[in-house]
Amino acid sequence: MGDLERFRRSFKKDENGCWIWLRSSCCGYGMFKCENTLISAHRYSYKTFVGKLTPPLYLDHLCNNPSCVNPDHLEQVTGSKNTQRAYDRKNDKNYPANFFKKKNNKNYKRIVKILKMYEII
Repeated sequence: MGDLERFRRSFKKDENGCWIWLRSSCCGYGMFKCENTLISAHRYSYKTFVGKLTPPLYLDHLCNNPSCVNPDHLEQVTGSKNTQRAYDRKNDKNYPANFFKKKNNKNYKRIVKILKMYEII
């Protein structure tokens, strides 16, 4: 089975149009192994269905759901815009992966480092 077929079998569609990632994740963001490389599932989706990601841009989940891999719910934005949107959402109780409130957690720096390493944030 090819990467695209495995990807298509790894999410379910919900009532909001989100494609919810069902496999492994890191802090709510789906992870996908493609060509022996671990990549964020939403980044794979965007590259596959929309096109190339333009560095140094980030992908923002317009649906506020980090487990969503629907390319229609993703937008390339600058780092500052992505940070501003994350800041604006930080008090939104409906935002599922709001780990930013836990800065006093001893693993916070480690989590952020991992997320940056895999280009999730």
